[in-house]
Amino acid sequence: MSDTFKLGDYNIRKFTIRSHNGFELDLKRYFTSIRIFEDILSSSITATVSFKDVEDMLTFMPIVGQEEVSLDFEVPDWKNIKLDFLVHKISELTDDEGTQTYNLELISKDFAKNFEEKVSEYFQGSSTDIAQTIFSRLGSSKSLSVESSSDQYSGDNGLVIPNYTPMKSISFLCNKAFSETYKSSSYMFFETTKEYVMKPLEMLTQAEPKNKFIVGAYKSAGAKELDDISTNVENKKVISFNFDSNFDVLGNITKGFYNSEVYAVDLLTRQVNNYTHSYWENYGDYKYLDSNTFQDTTGQGMQYKPKNLYVVPERDLQGGNPTFNQEKLFLPRLFYMQLMKNIKVTITVFGDTDVCAGDVLELEMPIYQRDNTGKNEYYSGKYLVFAIRHRIEGGRYQTDIELVRDSIGLPLPAEQPTPPSGGSIQ
Repeated sequence: MSDTFKLGDYNIRKFTIRSHNGFELDLKRYFTSIRIFEDILSSSITATVSFKDVEDMLTFMPIVGQEEVSLDFEVPDWKNIKLDFLVHKISELTDDEGTQTYNLELISKDFAKNFEEKVSEYFQGSSTDIAQTIFSRLGSSKSLSVESSSDQYSGDNGLVIPNYTPMKSISFLCNKAFSETYKSSSYMFFETTKEYVMKPLEMLTQAEPKNKFIVGAYKSAGAKELDDISTNVENKKVISFNFDSNFDVLGNITKGFYNSEVYAVDLLTRQVNNYTHSYWENYGDYKYLDSNTFQDTTGQGMQYKPKNLYVVPERDLQGGNPTFNQEKLFLPRLFYMQLMKNIKVTITVFGDTDVCAGDVLELEMPIYQRDNTGKNEYYSGKYLVFAIRHRIEGGRYQTDIELVRDSIGLPLPAEQPTPPSGGSIQ
């Protein structure tokens, strides 16, 4: 590649489609856009490739849903992304004076292979040990990064996977796994461009930031000369950003975030255990991206305490070793998953092949005042990457990143403000 490049430059090493009859076609000159999706809530990455086709590639090959797509691209002075997909659908097919436009919807080979095997057997050990055993059967070229869970199943209290695919089995195990270190026990299973991950969401928030971005009024800081600059400068230019949510009180109330109670019922022994969870009282049990909660827990502000009641099954065959572990799993997971739906922001940056779903980034937000160019201490800080869209289109590679934050940078309650006019607010 040239020593001189612009932000958003990329180089496609390989982009081919291989038909069922062995014919291979280079797609570099046919596509108009490539979009690759990663999401913490998805066990597989997907991709959508858009085409403007004047050679009727659909019937020339033909494309019938048995094709393999190989993609390998890089950015200057940085790492490459290399992926293998299968075509699973043609969408949005239109014709305009002899030119066809359509999308090829792609899935990973692992995800397709996943449907060739079902898991229906008895296991012993922890959820993460069982998950690793099941994952090895996929024969994936990627590794599975795991944080060991604290749960254990053995003897009469062993675990049976009820005829699930391997990936569905691992997602099922995420709902069984809990950690004594990360109390939310919100284990997630997802694929990135580099690996598979099975770890607590709370654990992911404790990682060091992989990169720093300055947004808003400072979006060009650190990049005065944008024509010739390394794509790995510490403060990349943020092309655009949008705050999707600062908090969601109604969502928190209805989803049992603030105050919840659960009855765990053993139908065999008719024993009932009652557990409660409150944001106002239990917030100190968890680890956060920052040191401060995002709402005032001192009691000065409005404290929402609705009565959210749940009934769940429980079974204890060995005395003190319950099958479902509802005390450790149900309410903490409910709380922590809803916590991650409050502070949300989406940014678009020049392409970054190194950032993945599950990484931590640092954002610096400005204060929106005419005479103050300081940093917004409330919303500046670490954010967790919840989802990513790698997007190649219009001759540029850009990355859309969905970020969440579970805390703020300053303690609450805040000091009462002084109005800009110096008077009181009536």
